Amino acid sequence: MPYKKAIELLSDLQDFDLVKSPFEMVTCIANISKHIEETITEFWSGITTIASDKLVIDGDNILMLYLYIVLRARIPNMFAYIKMMDEFSTPYVRSISRFGYCLSTLEIAMERITNNSLDDLVRI
Repeated sequence: MPYKKAIELLSDLQDFDLVKSPFEMVTCIANISKHIEETITEFWSGITTIASDKLVIDGDNILMLYLYIVLRARIPNMFAYIKMMDEFSTPYVRSISRFGYCLSTLEIAMERITNNSLDDLVRI
């Protein structure tokens, strides 16, 4: 299964023995992005037909991967986790850091999931 580790990382949010604080939750979300990047880098390693500077993952592609990971993780109370991370993190975490970018990407993915039908999601 593609991005299995990222799906497992997201599922860890539900395990309060592993993830105990909102900051640990945000760190978990940031690790998902790190894992996505590592997986893609590993896939393209050794392939020389495309210049490495052309292999750029833009925000839209990251969002699509987050959509896939969130849907596969099937966490029923994901919005509650997002709200807790947002409410109990610092302005630095939410607005400036890589953590904020990852949290925002997760929020956008969840909004897409809730505002679109499955058919619409497949066509995105």
